[in-house]
This record gives sequence, C-alpha cells and structure tokens, in this order.
Amino acid sequence: MAMDCIKLPGRVLFLSDDPSKIQRQIHGENIPLAAALPLRNEVSVDEIAPAWVCYYFGERLEDFPYLGLACGGSYPVSEGAVVRGGFQVVVSGERHGAHGAREAALFAEFAAGIRLVVARSFDPTYLRHCHDLGLLTSTDLGILEPLMRGEALPMELFTRGQDPFTAEIIRSGGLFGYTHARLNGMASLPLPVRNARPMTLGEKILARAAVTDLATGARGLAAVAPGDGLLVKADWRFSHETATNLAAAMLDMFLEEQAPFADPASIIAFRDHLTFVDRSMGQDGVQPGFPEVARRLQAFQDSFCTAHGIRLHGALPGGGA
Repeated sequence: MAMDCIKLPGRVLFLSDDPSKIQRQIHGENIPLAAALPLRNEVSVDEIAPAWVCYYFGERLEDFPYLGLACGGSYPVSEGAVVRGGFQVVVSGERHGAHGAREAALFAEFAAGIRLVVARSFDPTYLRHCHDLGLLTSTDLGILEPLMRGEALPMELFTRGQDPFTAEIIRSGGLFGYTHARLNGMASLPLPVRNARPMTLGEKILARAAVTDLATGARGLAAVAPGDGLLVKADWRFSHETATNLAAAMLDMFLEEQAPFADPASIIAFRDHLTFVDRSMGQDGVQPGFPEVARRLQAFQDSFCTAHGIRLHGALPGGGA
C-alpha cells in the first residue's frame, strides 16, 4: 500500500571527512549536521560495499556497509558497526553511490537498517537502484532537523521531480512493494501521454512493450520519450550468480511467501564473476576462506535455479591458457 508520510525513529549517521567524527557516532554520540561538516564527497559503491562483499548474500550483508569508506587515511567503520548502532539515515556530500552499478552496496545499506540516504547529489544508477529497492533518497539536507526531532515527513518530499510511475514505486516502498500491490489489485499505473513522434529503435521497442493495463496485460503506446517511466513486458530476463543470490535474498526479505515464478522459461541464469574462481582463488595473497565462500555462492545459484525451473548456463570446460 502506498505511503503518505515517513517517520524514522532511528539514528542519523553523518559520513564526515573527519574519521574521528564517524567514530564518535559509531560509539553512541549523536551529532548535528554542523558538527559533522565537512561531509565526505564521492562515496562510491566500492566504499559502501567493497568487491569482496559480493561473495556474500542475504542478511549477512548487514555487517558490511561502509567498510571501504576511506576518511583521512583511515577506515573508521568496522564490521557490524552500522547495524549495531541503530542507524536508519545516512548523510554524505556530493554524488553518493558513485560508480553505482553494484546492487550489493545498496542491499548492504538496507540490510543494516538504513531507510533514507540524504546527500547533496547522487550517482544516477545508484539513485535508480534506490527507487527499485525501496531505499528513500533526498538532496534536501533541510529535512534532517525535523527528522531528528521525530517528526513525520510527507512522502511528497521524496517523490518530487520524479516521473509519475517512479513516484508510485517510491510511495509503494520499491518494486517489491509495487508488485505486491499489483498482484492484489491495489496498484495504479500512471502512463506517459505522448503524441506520435520520431523515435529511436530503443524507444520503439519500449513503446511496443510498455504495459498499458495491469488487469489484462495489454501493451503498446503511441510514443515514449526520455524521462518517461514505464512498466515493460520483457521477452527475456537474465541474471548472473551474484544477482541471482541477491534476488533470492530480496524475495525472502520482502515476500511473506514465494509464489511460483511467472514464465520461468523466459529466465536465463549464467555464470559471470565465478567463471575462473578455481584458477584465481588458489593464488597466494587471496584472503583465507574466499574459495569456500565463492563456491557456496555458486552452489546456491545451482539449487535456486533447480528449485524454480530456471535454465542455468554453467561454465564449459576449456583448455589451458
């Protein structure tokens, strides 16, 4: 069900340039924005969740947000610090989520209890992933004071400037919330209204595949344009091993009970990050335990795909280099 307002009683974590200020917050002190300045800019997804974090999945990710955060030559956030600290809001400077194509970073924040990220600006890919996951975002640092006083904030503050469909997803709590509402006949589907216009090939494909009626599944719009929000019927869906396991963790977190997959024949899973795990993980200098963690990730993808009737393309045997 769509939310009209949001109230977050948890603590606020300011990602300061000064590591001592982060440490003070981790050890229980609540500080105002003015005391946290200057904020860290360009907090990248690799700092939110270093690459090795992607070998883990599920609730285990709650221990890992900001382990790679470098401030003043040190790394002030330790394993499990965010979830133990009871933080629900995180604040940083410009371009939070830089280099944003790592879904595990956002899931680590979410799993640790973060429900709102406030920053002066965001990486566009990171921002889109936030909308999908149900992680609220804002570039208005002025909301922090009433939030820290315990006031409820209108959802309009978090949907302002978004296209109507994205705004509906945000109000629903992300894609899983929207899907749950859709399956229960409680979702709306705002459609862009466009007159016929010249379109690129990609725009023509999207216009043809855009769902126009949730009840019947009817598809097809006269035209779409950059900035439109659409629900699109995909011909094929695919997932590599880290995304498969992350998706499975999201299903467990967001759905009360898992229904059968719709049209599993259109879903393809494949190996990507673990293709050469047996060659690379045994080398000197690799952190102990990683080969076992990587193989567990691989085994989970195998069992998940088998359970849901999803075609899995594994690695084919090959010759030496």
